[in-house]
Amino acid sequence: MAKHKGKGQAQKPVKSSQTLARIFEQKRTYLILLAVLLFIFFLEIIFKRGFFWEDFLEQNFPYRLFAARALADGIFPYWNPYIFGGLPFFADVQTGVLFPLNLILTVFVSGRWLSSYAVELFMILHLLIAGIGMFYFSLENRLSKTTAFFTGLVYMLNGHFIVHITHTQQVQTFVLIPFIFLFLQKGLRDSGIRSFVSIVVCGLLLGFAGLAGYPQAIVIILTGVFLYFIYQLIITPKRFGHLLLSFIVIFLIMGLIVACQYIPTYLLFKSTLRAEYPYAEIVKGSFHPLRFITFLIPNYFGSTSQGNLANYFGPDEYYQYWEQMAYFGVIPLILAGFAFYKSSRKQTVLPMLLILIPLFIGLGKFFPLHILLYKFVPFFKDIRTPAKFLNMTIFGAVWLAGIGLDNILHLKPKARKIALTGIVLGIIMIILYFFLPHNIAAAAKSIATRNIFISVITVLLGVFFIRAHLNNKMSKPLFSLLIIGLAFFDLFIFGFKYNSGNINPEIYWQENRAVQFFKNENKQELARVNIRAKEGLILPRNIGYVQEFSTTDGYNPLSLERYMTAMQKLDRDRFFTLMNVKYATVFDSLRRQVTIAKREKYLPRAGLYYDWEVIKDREQILDKLNQQDFPYEQRVILEDDILISPIIDLTAAAGSVKIIDYALNRIKLEAEVQSDAILVLSENYYPNWYVKINGEINPSIPVNYFLRGAVVKAGNNQVEFFYKERYFSVLLMIGIATILLSIIFIVLCNLFKKPKSNI
Repeated sequence: MAKHKGKGQAQKPVKSSQTLARIFEQKRTYLILLAVLLFIFFLEIIFKRGFFWEDFLEQNFPYRLFAARALADGIFPYWNPYIFGGLPFFADVQTGVLFPLNLILTVFVSGRWLSSYAVELFMILHLLIAGIGMFYFSLENRLSKTTAFFTGLVYMLNGHFIVHITHTQQVQTFVLIPFIFLFLQKGLRDSGIRSFVSIVVCGLLLGFAGLAGYPQAIVIILTGVFLYFIYQLIITPKRFGHLLLSFIVIFLIMGLIVACQYIPTYLLFKSTLRAEYPYAEIVKGSFHPLRFITFLIPNYFGSTSQGNLANYFGPDEYYQYWEQMAYFGVIPLILAGFAFYKSSRKQTVLPMLLILIPLFIGLGKFFPLHILLYKFVPFFKDIRTPAKFLNMTIFGAVWLAGIGLDNILHLKPKARKIALTGIVLGIIMIILYFFLPHNIAAAAKSIATRNIFISVITVLLGVFFIRAHLNNKMSKPLFSLLIIGLAFFDLFIFGFKYNSGNINPEIYWQENRAVQFFKNENKQELARVNIRAKEGLILPRNIGYVQEFSTTDGYNPLSLERYMTAMQKLDRDRFFTLMNVKYATVFDSLRRQVTIAKREKYLPRAGLYYDWEVIKDREQILDKLNQQDFPYEQRVILEDDILISPIIDLTAAAGSVKIIDYALNRIKLEAEVQSDAILVLSENYYPNWYVKINGEINPSIPVNYFLRGAVVKAGNNQVEFFYKERYFSVLLMIGIATILLSIIFIVLCNLFKKPKSNI
């Protein structure tokens, strides 16, 4: 019995080892580990010890709240009436209203509120999508599961994603890159029906990425897709017909899906201050050559972590810290060098193309390729911040690092030069310490010094682990564990606290006494609030459309040109009067603080005018309105002739107008007038606003340069201003039909595909 027991005891480690091996043979094990490490990385956010800051707080959370709340109310959010006197919401592509994952947030609306914590977790899960996509992409490229896990981890936590997770549109687009290239690759390599199933999926993913709200990212991804096409054409020229048809299908599916978003966006863009950019503005954010140092030492120039903007001392403005961040870890950088050991050209050429060409474009004004594309490729004229092309560089570099790690694990290259490489890199980083500027803040220098030290230690440990494994002094499982752990540690130290701000969005946007007062006032009388004086803000910039009362201010880069020009050129008091501003922010010189004051004179939200003049030169309208003797309370300025005539004797004019219903996309009024008149709303003019008067529909007209108006005839008038996005309904139906037909095609092909032979 003792002998039998002894055998049993000897077999336990073997069984345990076999069980462990079986666990790590399963793909889901690695996917679970990716989720666990992502959880650890964002512990600060998950346990509410920190909060997303910057654009998430001021812009992107309000976007998600506004869209989800409107959709939960059964209203499509075409228009946002609460900031800047009103502006298009859906047409602003950054809002990502139709992005499928954003639509999911609608179900989390409770009490007309969407938890900011839910949105933070939602964005963290997007990084898991990136990691899973990279994992399967690596498997498709015949890398081992261990290596695929490594690439998924590194790509999921790369520096650009981490510093931009508060810029939700960018991350939501770029995280789809591995899945897009996975199905692109399968589609171009396979043949027959399998190929076209993959091509259709690729087209769908590109279409969904296009709806996420960041057109620049789509151009960057399509640049990578084009490079893949050229590569495949060179290595398989006989398949030109298949390649061409594949790309036609991809672009057709993508185009049909995104048309319902991009056509309204294009029309909006022409009405904003961002209609055209000079080249000098386009190349702001070119990847500065000095920033190559940050591939080794990410915070060599300091950091903007947790909103401490003064701790950055790089070659450009503070916001270029995150725009030019392309760190993916010093360990993957070293491993990428091993990709060329006994690897075929086919295995390394494509990732090298995806690394170098986007990098050269990303250098912007520092390399001639960008100016050539700007001059000869039309859509490059609207793509700002060239450094964003390094998102594709990061993808290619992580792919190359995966090939290098696989070579180390399975081909065992010679270890002689790896120690020298580590020593040289370590010496270079130490030398860089002595080039730090002497006049920088102590906190910034501390960040840089600590980063240099961490990078040197990481490089030396990484080189030691690689050399030990290659010299057969470390087993493959142990080496894999240590090198992956070191890569995670490096990225963790770099970014785990970066997004951990100290402002809780729930408190920041909560309904305080001032907000409650303005909301109650709004129920009594529709009037606007000005929340900004030159000395500062009395409330957060986008408080209007978070708490649903009208303000003259906001935070949005696509504000309407007419409104912003009027705000800048008109006398402040006159602008406020025309804009129905009842309360304005002023500076109390005694208390040395900004406060709110009620204004004595302001025009109603809806008014009737019987006297007008026509000035067809728009530049002259604001000058006229600014004249001290212009009777703006009685007379308005039109841009085109109308069929009725003004009344000379205003004492004979009589009438009343009343707002019956005020909603996002619709304003209903009753107007009773004895003579023909101009009905004017203190609402922004935009061509997509129409007016239905007693059943007859006409476009609204611009009044006083930037306000919305309509002609009403004598008598009782039922008036309804409504927003209509031209072509949207048709384009939306085409997009939905494209998605449904694509899904049906994929399902049918999988149902009727031939079963694999068991022979």
